[in-house]
Amino acid sequence: MMNRPAAAAIVFSLALAGCAGERLSDGLFASGSQPEPAYTGSIRPQVDMTGRWVLVSPGRGQCNMNFGGGPGAPNGGIAPEGGCPGNFFTSRNWNFEQAG
Repeated sequence: MMNRPAAAAIVFSLALAGCAGERLSDGLFASGSQPEPAYTGSIRPQVDMTGRWVLVSPGRGQCNMNFGGGPGAPNGGIAPEGGCPGNFFTSRNWNFEQAG
């Protein structure tokens, strides 16, 4: 039968492996597999940003904005329709950034 410190060490190791998002056995039984290389292509938005967007804030009303650019474009122009405060946007362009 296993003593308590050894059992605690095993449970602790399994918990750490779970926090890492990997299986504990991956490193023990690896057969020379290499990690996949990082994606090196251009960053494209998952949604189409172009078109008319209505931005709403409770108690403040709404702001209508037109986002220009082709389908799946990572950047484009902005044309406010009205209702937007003057300091709401400082540029007439938008850029999609992966970091958000």
